Amino acid sequence: MFSSSQKLYINVSDTPSELTLESVFAGEAGTLNLGKNGVHLWVPGDNIPVEKEIIFDIRSRPLSETDFETFKAACKGRFMAKHIALMVSTNLERIKALLEYYDYVLVPNNNIKNLPTDFVNRVLSYKSDTKN
Repeated sequence: MFSSSQKLYINVSDTPSELTLESVFAGEAGTLNLGKNGVHLWVPGDNIPVEKEIIFDIRSRPLSETDFETFKAACKGRFMAKHIALMVSTNLERIKALLEYYDYVLVPNNNIKNLPTDFVNRVLSYKSDTKN
């Protein structure tokens, strides 16, 4: 999906996003904002309109197969080619566990992505502009 020459910046921010998940998966470079005016951060119980893109905000939740199945159900009817989870931790064991369910995991540290080797192109970093 991503090459080392592409510049994709992922922010947790209420600023409108110049990219969508659809455009990112099509290979566009730029800034993808996650928040109220970008790709929505979803948790179980949220009622986000089906025309909006969502990423599972798993920052304050334990890993659960039930939550993953609920997220998959929430993705139905949306352009959701991949399942993505947003973490607050950089715990390698938690990342490995999440990668068993999710196609991509977003972490708040750009030094951890793609390490170890099995994380290549599946662990991406984000910056947080707000306290979302």
